[in-house]
Amino acid sequence: MVAPEISPGQGQQTDRQAGMFLSPRARALAEKTGADASRAVPTGANDRIMEADIQKVITDGYLVTRAVSGSYAHVLGTGIGGRITIQDVSRSGYDGQTASLQPTEGTQSTLHSTFDATDVLNFLKTYMAASSSKNANDFTIADVVTYAASRVFRGNSANAIIVSDLSGMGMEMHTPILNEPQTGLLCFYNLTERLKGGKAYPAIGLSLTYDNRKLNGTYASGLMNSLIRFLEIFSINFALGENLL
Repeated sequence: MVAPEISPGQGQQTDRQAGMFLSPRARALAEKTGADASRAVPTGANDRIMEADIQKVITDGYLVTRAVSGSYAHVLGTGIGGRITIQDVSRSGYDGQTASLQPTEGTQSTLHSTFDATDVLNFLKTYMAASSSKNANDFTIADVVTYAASRVFRGNSANAIIVSDLSGMGMEMHTPILNEPQTGLLCFYNLTERLKGGKAYPAIGLSLTYDNRKLNGTYASGLMNSLIRFLEIFSINFALGENLL
């Protein structure tokens, strides 16, 4: 006869795994079957995950391979028995750091624009030539855009906007997707060439996706326009501000 499982606090030790508390039998069953323990609802004392909780996970079909950790409910498993493999996770572009995030469907809008990068490029050339800092050669367009955004996106909800560098992805523009609880996501892209008045100039694309529940369209448009103005006369704005390095 198999002895009944004893809840923690009744003499049985527990294992701590990835921030979860599993009884030894629960852990053993999860490892044996490939059950995703992060999907288990604890029923033991002090939120311990018991063997029956893991069995429920197995019944519900949440299975992963040993190489995969975390919660990947949105990923389609292609392994044996529908298990989610590390290849499935990589193919989905999923990052374990965003395991708790869900798309803000129907509540987000995106603004697209470009800015004239002439002043930024001239600034970088002059700054790196004049700077005595050993880190000057590491100062890039990404640093400039991030600095500008930190100055423009100040106060209230605007300071929660995340800046993402996609300049190495070979794209001129795309539509960023927000996940809860993000307020906004600004992406900037690779250097391109545009025409203005029949003359070519260096340009960089910007995309700002924002949550309509937290930022209204007029305010978000104002932020984008302010950022563009800041970047197009960056050398002046930087001279008025503090040193970056």
